Amino acid sequence: MLKLLDGRGHKSMGEILSVHEALEGMLLPSRGRSTRSVSFYAAALGGVPESTIYQWCEGRMEMGASMVVPVTRAAQDFLLLDSMESACGRVGIPLPAGESLAFSSIPRVVGEFGTLTVDACKAIEDGRVTAEEAVRVRADGLRAIAGIWRLVLEMDRQCEVRSAKCEGNARARTLKDGDK
Repeated sequence: MLKLLDGRGHKSMGEILSVHEALEGMLLPSRGRSTRSVSFYAAALGGVPESTIYQWCEGRMEMGASMVVPVTRAAQDFLLLDSMESACGRVGIPLPAGESLAFSSIPRVVGEFGTLTVDACKAIEDGRVTAEEAVRVRADGLRAIAGIWRLVLEMDRQCEVRSAKCEGNARARTLKDGDK
């Protein structure tokens, strides 16, 4: 089976971690991948007691939704988000940091990725995927996604500027059709 996108020892994509399993993997150096101490996380989370962190990780106490982003940032690990997204049938994609495509280059970037996709599919069918191909598909794919997302957001922004009830607004469409 395929490993989760970051390749850092997560369960296979078909296996969904519970919240406490994900937290344990993120925050407990003795049981997970963390190289930082629980006391580091307690301080980074604004003085959350260490006992609370252990209780979250052991499933003896629920962690509130308001802590998801602070915990993810403190751990610099997306395992919890990956697990939650898998449980919801969704996937989060990291967008390239600091790169903003010019609108005029988005069609080229997406087109180039389309061409690359043809070659990648042939390699998959032949069973001859190289590490270089996988790295290139990931990098170019994320770049294409970033361009598409920038385009979607700008269309929404301009639509909302013109009218609060702009037809075809992506947010309204997502709420109406996307979550059936």
